[in-house]
Amino acid sequence: MVEVVADQQPAIGLFTVLGFRPEALLTNYVRDRSGDLHDLLVLAHDVEDVQSAMATTGILDELS
Repeated sequence: MVEVVADQQPAIGLFTVLGFRPEALLTNYVRDRSGDLHDLLVLAHDVEDVQSAMATTGILDELS
């Protein structure tokens, strides 16, 4: 699970490429040093799906 301020598009893009998907948006959840509020995006990654894909391709065998 990853929590990212919603206006950090480069970070969101990176985590999306790595397989993370949006799970929740918490509106006005984070306050910056100036006192301004920002939305927080929660992203999750399904470990079982990745592990299954690694097993299918033989990557898990190579890591053992």
